[in-house]
Amino acid sequence: MPRLLPITLLSLTFAYLLPRHYPALLSPSPAITFLTVFLPLLLTSALYHVLLYPRFLSPLRYLPGPKPSTLLLGEFPLIYRLPTGFPHITWQKLPNDGLIRYLGLWNTERLFPTSIEMLKEILHTQADVFVKPNTLGGLSTILGKRGLFFAEGEEQKHYRRMLLPSFGVTHLRKLVPVFWDKAMEMVDCIIREAQIPTEDETVTDEEREKGRLVDISKWASLATLDIIGTAGFGYDFNALKNGEEANELSNAYAKLLKRDRAAMGWIMLMMLLPWWLAYWLPTESARTIRKSQKTFQRVSTQLIRERREKQLSNPQSKDSDIKDNDILSVMLRSGEFDTPSGEEIARDQIMTFLAAGHETTATALSWALHALTLHPAHQSLLRTELYTLFPRGPPKALTHADLTQLPKLRNFCLEVLRLYPPVPLTLRTAKRETILNGGVRVPKGTMVVVVPWALHRSTGLWGDDAGEFRPGRWEGYGQPGKECTINSWMLQTFISGPRSCIGEKFSLWEFMVLVTGVVGRVEVRERVEGVGRRLEEMGSIVEIQGGITGKPKDGRVWVKEVEWGSSRGEKEE
Repeated sequence: MPRLLPITLLSLTFAYLLPRHYPALLSPSPAITFLTVFLPLLLTSALYHVLLYPRFLSPLRYLPGPKPSTLLLGEFPLIYRLPTGFPHITWQKLPNDGLIRYLGLWNTERLFPTSIEMLKEILHTQADVFVKPNTLGGLSTILGKRGLFFAEGEEQKHYRRMLLPSFGVTHLRKLVPVFWDKAMEMVDCIIREAQIPTEDETVTDEEREKGRLVDISKWASLATLDIIGTAGFGYDFNALKNGEEANELSNAYAKLLKRDRAAMGWIMLMMLLPWWLAYWLPTESARTIRKSQKTFQRVSTQLIRERREKQLSNPQSKDSDIKDNDILSVMLRSGEFDTPSGEEIARDQIMTFLAAGHETTATALSWALHALTLHPAHQSLLRTELYTLFPRGPPKALTHADLTQLPKLRNFCLEVLRLYPPVPLTLRTAKRETILNGGVRVPKGTMVVVVPWALHRSTGLWGDDAGEFRPGRWEGYGQPGKECTINSWMLQTFISGPRSCIGEKFSLWEFMVLVTGVVGRVEVRERVEGVGRRLEEMGSIVEIQGGITGKPKDGRVWVKEVEWGSSRGEKEE
């Protein structure tokens, strides 16, 4: 793709200098002089970058990949039309040695790693070479430039070491009861909504007997926001109590992460223009982005200042629930964020964890409910396992030790995270030229696309049943003395290597607890034909709402309260 900034600067320079040295050659008008230089340079650069280089000169042109479907746009129309990661499912079936090459917008080259060996090379061995791309500059401005997700090099390593105590196993085990309290509060909200009589005249009496359509994804988002606030920052946002409309933070994230034509148009502009220019465009999407960013910054700054004031007023106090070891406490205790610039960095860390720690888990829960409606037998198995452990009713406090006694729950949640990873893909770019396994020379600036959504459906990695929902495949995984054919590099939901998700265990245990709360107290069923479009299993059609995360477009499911411990599950009338 032509680089507009250097072409523009070069044209401006010529427009300024040429009339002074060669006045007879060019128009006296600076604008006409600029265009006289700019347009030929732009067309020449476009011809080289868009047509000549990717097809005839690139060292990557010999790699296998799909034949470009358009002359100028590569595979972008297909990528734009289908849910994130879907084209890659087909492309990875092409004969390859671990790398697929395809063309994106303006025929920019993309590398898609398909083997464990190539993933290790990119995400581990050469992790310092393959970094987050500059195209994420706009997103980093919104979610925290100096946050752990966007930081690079020694800065990223330093922040990760500093925050590790907040994600240590000993500390996380103490958070499981906090997760459980919010899970119970979330299910209370779901049950209350399910008990409200529906005014939809198209719903038959038979369908009313099945329960009521409830958008559980809405409640999941509020619950996970409360959890990251309480467990991560020692602050309860009370999103579940106040509701979606009353919680400005939840609304800001909902608007930021939605995918509609306006939002996708703005994303395309960010790919074509410098991010700062797209950020300040007078469009509705850009205004929404700016407004959301101000909300994130204000709430994050408020959290920092309130916690700092609390520590100064009573330096000996300890938060009983989190033992003063949450993310915010660890940061403030380090002393590195006491300056104005330090407070800005701390704010960026909070913005990053607020986004990563709440929407991804909420998305995972939406997919879990989708899986439960498609596979009711698994719902019964999970409920039986839970009732066997707690026959007298839901526990007042669920512990990590309790979770270890629910193997079917763990296997189910891992299978959901495999088949429906909340973040369908992640990007890396080569900050310098390098050589990959097999002698593949990767030019500087080449984009690498790691696609868990496709990799987790690879028959080469997962076998012939890769596209099937089968929790039993996880038997013995990660358990000493037990055999399992799955290794940690096969699951890329949290990305492997030194830049793996620091909150992997936090997210997994939170997810398991939320699923436990739902399964124990309500039964979910698929939507009835005529009331709404049914979500089909992979291999057929899935309506997916894309964006940063990918989740079922319609998060509503039939919900009915169940009697804890009953054999049938349904609550007796």
